[in-house]
This record gives sequence, structure tokens and C-alpha cells, in this order.
Amino acid sequence: MYNNLLTDEQIFNSKAATLGGKTFYRSSASVDDFLTEIVHEGSHVIDNILKKKMLKDCKAKKEIDGIIGNNWEQEIRAYSHERDLQLKIRIKPEYESIQDIEKHVKIEYPKHL
Repeated sequence: MYNNLLTDEQIFNSKAATLGGKTFYRSSASVDDFLTEIVHEGSHVIDNILKKKMLKDCKAKKEIDGIIGNNWEQEIRAYSHERDLQLKIRIKPEYESIQDIEKHVKIEYPKHL
């Protein structure tokens, strides 16, 4: 699922995914779910745009990672933005706390890609 190697099956089984500058969403998602997924995947799109800009500016990977964060930090940020929207529009957040998000991310995602 990582290193930008998502299979069609993994994309199909995901609620949403970002790959190669494109985002994919389930057409069957409710409006609330769709909005939260846009926020989550949008966070990754912004990170990827910033990474490309920094690479173009000849920044080293270590420097970029220091600015953008490792994969865990990027996922925690994306889930936090998603949670903020859920709270703002008064729907039950998928994760009750940032600690719950951190626990989920550290179980489900590799720290480094």
C-alpha cells in the first residue's frame, strides 16, 4: 500500500486514496464521509505539493522530512484535520482524541516510507 504502489484492489477497498497527484473516493460515501475524506486526502495533497517544491529547490530528503514530518506525522496531521472538520460540522468524530489517532496510525502505517 505504500511507496506509491497501490493496486487497483487496494484503491477499490479504501474509503479514499491519494496516488500520483490524483485522489480517489468511494462514490457510495455519504456527504459527511466524503467531506471528511476530502479534508484527509487534501492534507496529503498539500504535503506532496510542498515536497515537490522543496525538491525543486534542492532541499535534501532529511530536511524535507524535518519540515513535513515522517509518514506517522503526516497521517496524524491528516486524521487531525479530518477530526477537526467532524467536530466543526457536529458529526461524531471517527477518533475521540488525538491519542486515539496516534494509536491508530502507529498500528496501521509504517513510520517511514
